[in-house]
Amino acid sequence: MARPDGAASNRTRTVRIGLWAALAALGLLLWLRCAGVGSSARPAQALLVNYLYFVPLAAGLCAWSACLTLSKATWAGRLETLLLKGPGFALPSIIALGGLLVLNRRIGFGAAALPGGIWLAPVFLLERDAVALILFWIIAVVFSRQRLSGRGGRTAGVLSVLYVTVFSLVGIDGAMSLTAPWKSTVYGLYFAITGLYGAIAAWTLLCACSPQATKKQLHDLGKILVGMSLLSAYLMASQILTIWYVNLPAETGFLIDRIRTMPWRAVTVILVASVYLGPFVVLLPAPYKRNRWLLGTVAALVLCGLWLERFWLVAPARCAVPVIGLPEIAMTGAFLGALGIAFELTTPKVTDFPESAGNLNPPEGSGL
Repeated sequence: MARPDGAASNRTRTVRIGLWAALAALGLLLWLRCAGVGSSARPAQALLVNYLYFVPLAAGLCAWSACLTLSKATWAGRLETLLLKGPGFALPSIIALGGLLVLNRRIGFGAAALPGGIWLAPVFLLERDAVALILFWIIAVVFSRQRLSGRGGRTAGVLSVLYVTVFSLVGIDGAMSLTAPWKSTVYGLYFAITGLYGAIAAWTLLCACSPQATKKQLHDLGKILVGMSLLSAYLMASQILTIWYVNLPAETGFLIDRIRTMPWRAVTVILVASVYLGPFVVLLPAPYKRNRWLLGTVAALVLCGLWLERFWLVAPARCAVPVIGLPEIAMTGAFLGALGIAFELTTPKVTDFPESAGNLNPPEGSGL
């Protein structure tokens, strides 16, 4: 009887892969059509926004597994295998970075004419990000294999530090450089933390959709989600507050473009509600964290809000009015399809995981 069930499961998985592949192909074709028409910067900007959203999210899944390893946490049990699917997105992330290298003139990275011009030269900026990203994925793959065999403690420490370092650099180079010479010492850390925020929201959504997740596990995930919302809000407030109380008029451009100018001001209000304070307010009561449907809905709203937050960081430097149309939707679909394929094709197999963590074999149908 096991064979028919296994065959049905394989067919279902094949169908899911086909659907994700169709979404990725359709999104990419529509985006290429938009990119080939005229010299508009919107297709290139859409690529950048989704790169800054999806890559830290996928990498953040591995980083969360490293955090569990370092803290010797076993509460996640078999759900942790969902985190170890993150390295499957390594190849799409490198391909996307290559696309940014080709389209860097349309985006306008850095500014070689500013002080420290070599460091801000667009090609060198993207090349160092490529080296850093490849290094991270190599360590992530090594850690994933060690983790599944019951090891990985030392590699987990390296991976955690590397995540914060690499994605602070990616945030500074990919988003903050668009507003040069404006700068912020908090920007890199904020970008890395919101990447982890997106990763825990994605993991929470997957667990909320999985019948194997217990109410206790959902409660723990809800608490982490609330904590990350407050930490993200604190870092953004720290960045904004410093400009105000130190009286730095040269740095107010970032605030004016996003907070004082309509319609970007309306986008800021949406972000406060969906990303920074909304999850804290909604999930503060303990029973709400244990409610599978409510927790999953909040996690989904956080994921949507974080995509808008990446758009909010990037677009005001080039657009006076927020416009989300075919280029942005098509590229988001392409990235989402690629992430879905990566999750379906990456199936971690446990060989010697500690018994205290429970059976870590991935649950059936635990794709994206």
